[in-house]
Amino acid sequence: MAATILAKRPDRSGEALEMVEHAVRDRAGRTVLLTEEGRRHIVKGHPILDGWELAIMRAVEDADETCRGNKPGREIHWAKQLGPARWLAVVVAYDRRGRGMIVTAFPSRRPPKIENRI
Repeated sequence: MAATILAKRPDRSGEALEMVEHAVRDRAGRTVLLTEEGRRHIVKGHPILDGWELAIMRAVEDADETCRGNKPGREIHWAKQLGPARWLAVVVAYDRRGRGMIVTAFPSRRPPKIENRI
C-alpha cells in the first residue's frame, strides 16, 4: 500500500533537499520513492496523469509486468487497467543499494514488449 510521507531527502548532489511524497515497496521488496520533483516531471510530460499519484505507486507495488529500462539500473513497471489507458508504465531508477526513484510514468495502449521482460 502506498504510504504518503512528507520527508526531505538529499538530492543526488547531496546538497539540496527535495520533498518525498510517496513511498512503496516493489515486488522485489525494494523501496521506491516519488518526489515532488518527479511528480511535476510526470505531469509536465503527461498532463493526463495529474492526480494519478496513488495509481502510479500502485503500479510499482503490484506490477503485472516488469521490464528492463533503456539505461542500466532502470526498470519499467507495467500495470493493466490502473490508469487512464490500458497500461500504466512507471520508470524507476535503482541505485546500487536497491533503492528506487520514479523517473517518469506514462499511459500506454500497447503492452510491454516480451523480449524486455524480467
